[in-house]
Amino acid sequence: MGDKIVADVSVIVKWVIPEDYTEHALRLRDDFLNGRVEIHAPSIILLEAASALRKYHLKRFIDRDVAEKALELIARSEVRLHEIDPNIASKSLKISLDYNITVYDAAYIALASSLNATMYTADDRLLSHQRMPELSMVKLKHIKEYSGAARLGEYMVH
Repeated sequence: MGDKIVADVSVIVKWVIPEDYTEHALRLRDDFLNGRVEIHAPSIILLEAASALRKYHLKRFIDRDVAEKALELIARSEVRLHEIDPNIASKSLKISLDYNITVYDAAYIALASSLNATMYTADDRLLSHQRMPELSMVKLKHIKEYSGAARLGEYMVH
């Protein structure tokens, strides 16, 4: 397997719903599907994806069937999900309190740190914290920085 990558929900949702930087997220997805990278995420990603899809539905960007199909595709993606153990929970709380970010965002950072993985996000607010000492030990990058061979594929929901 290739490099370890932690992808947050702002990246994974782009695999199924067209948004800004979708083409970069699809490059990552294709590299994952072709075995060039490993993608990891805390198991909370499924609830976060469901929440994001719910918001798209409430704003009438997608209908209910599309939201449900999109979540099913994300759940079947074979991203390596990590349960939140006491160590990750504690580290997430510390990062959250130290940098005034959500515990959920901090969980991705804590996981990336524990795996010595690069983390990709499309969350500009989260990226604004990357110069802080604790976060500098994590390779935190915007998904637009990911390069690879993109192919629009069968996972995209229209």
